[in-house]
Amino acid sequence: MPGKNFLFVAFAGLAIFFHAGPTSARNLCAGIWQKSLSAGKQLRERAGLVNEPGTRIYEHMQKQSWHIVWADFENAESGASFIKIVNKQPQKVESWGGVAIKGDEREIYNWAMKLDSSFPPSLAKCFAWYVVEGRYMAAPTRPNPFNTP
Repeated sequence: MPGKNFLFVAFAGLAIFFHAGPTSARNLCAGIWQKSLSAGKQLRERAGLVNEPGTRIYEHMQKQSWHIVWADFENAESGASFIKIVNKQPQKVESWGGVAIKGDEREIYNWAMKLDSSFPPSLAKCFAWYVVEGRYMAAPTRPNPFNTP
């Protein structure tokens, strides 16, 4: 039978292994992601974006006056809409679709930062992580308390 020290080390190792993945997401995206999905849908509409039948909003990120709303579409590729609030009015600035691979985070971060001088660096970091890793975990990447069936 293994000794107490072996069991302690084994359990500690497992705890670190299972805790390591989500920690990076929580640190990068704390207070940024998992905002209200219905508010994200309304922002898209108010910015002049069409939510066609079958459109499903599955993630909403927000920092300061910037929002990134992720959507699935029946007849198009899933993607994100970058929306900036100017004088209380949402304005679509850019869209993102496509794929990215591990190692592209810096390039994606730089792309986001070039959108506007007011784009928050913390939102760009969260976005880069989400594009490369987060959105492939599942949609949403962890249970969104605002996500209603």
